[in-house]
Amino acid sequence: MRVPGPGIWSFHSNILDNPALYFYSLMQEYGDVIRCRSVHDIYLISHPQFARDIFQQQAKHLTKEDEVNTRLRRVIGDGVVVTSGDIWRVQRHRAQVTFQKKEIQKYTPIVENHAVDFALKLSAGINSPVILQEQISQHILSILLKCLFNEQDTIIKSKLHKAFASGYEYVANASFINLPDWLPFTKNHKLLNTARLIDLTLNDMQITHQKTNRYDGTLLEHLMNFKKEDGSFLTPQEVTVEAKNILAAGHFSTTDLLCWMIYSLALYPEWQQKIRDELAARGHGTDFQNVPSMQYFIHEVMRCYPPAWSSWHKTKLDIQIKDFVIPANKTIIISFFNIHRNPNCWNNPDDFDPLRFANGLVKQDIFMPFGFGQRKCVGMGLANLIITQTISNLVCFVNLKIDSSRPIPKIQSRVTLGSKDPIHLLVSPL
Repeated sequence: MRVPGPGIWSFHSNILDNPALYFYSLMQEYGDVIRCRSVHDIYLISHPQFARDIFQQQAKHLTKEDEVNTRLRRVIGDGVVVTSGDIWRVQRHRAQVTFQKKEIQKYTPIVENHAVDFALKLSAGINSPVILQEQISQHILSILLKCLFNEQDTIIKSKLHKAFASGYEYVANASFINLPDWLPFTKNHKLLNTARLIDLTLNDMQITHQKTNRYDGTLLEHLMNFKKEDGSFLTPQEVTVEAKNILAAGHFSTTDLLCWMIYSLALYPEWQQKIRDELAARGHGTDFQNVPSMQYFIHEVMRCYPPAWSSWHKTKLDIQIKDFVIPANKTIIISFFNIHRNPNCWNNPDDFDPLRFANGLVKQDIFMPFGFGQRKCVGMGLANLIITQTISNLVCFVNLKIDSSRPIPKIQSRVTLGSKDPIHLLVSPL
């Protein structure tokens, strides 16, 4: 059966501005499986059942050698985020050791302390305007560096923050034709400097650990002590690649998601107060899994603004989805943004309604904020811990309001699902 979709001119005229929203319009026009004609045709998947089939049944026929992951690889190297096959499986196993539940629990005091400090910092002003992205980015990076590397040095944090921000901009500058990075363009020169700065910083941390044991018990030590099947250790370069993949993935996605969380608290003050009241009633030390209003709210924000809004792959062989055949050597994009707004799966999908998650009304197989299957985000446990701690402390210390003098934030899909313009809020202490 012929796969429906836009022509090459229509596709290229619209895709670069805001891919997630454009793909959403395509789903509304053409359905759940779409062929986007291009120099290299792209197939868009917008239904959870088809996504599950691809991730579970067809995964062995896919690679991460598409254009977007090629750009990402230039910043963070051949790590768990962008590899495939046997190499990915080994890297994934190493990452899972770091993010297993018992390890995540060890990070709780660190995350809680950072969340309290963050809330107190914001509460220092009276109706003071706050630009969320920069504040949240610094907050997330501080937590990740402390949890994963026991690192609080402000110079190291500043270097990595600047480098990751620059790398994000490079990957986010979408293009479907990747020019060689050796060409003498300003953009390529900046990319090489960015990658070099990240590598040098993480390499210096390894040298410091060898001399001082400064990073005992951290992700860095785990990677440096990890033995391969042949009994050899990871090279310093391999340690750096693994570390920066985990750090970059957590930083990008959690920053954007937490921005949307806090913006939504301000946009829906009734939910802000509901969560505040429920936390107060349950008292200090509450297990956040037992605060229904907060869980419903967090899940609905994740539905509306899935941080990893899409997953990109390339087919090695022909694969079949329903009545359609997707040929080999084509890019498949699974849009979690579309899946979360698919009217065949959700009632009133464009409405913000946290209560849709009450009483198990949502089937988990249509809710994929951290991806699905084998490539589901390995760090989602730590991300959830950071989000719940930050949100709970914010509502207990401050009142969040929309700054009506500023334009309403608009979704901008780049590496993750962020805001096109800075989000401004008014923050005052309770």
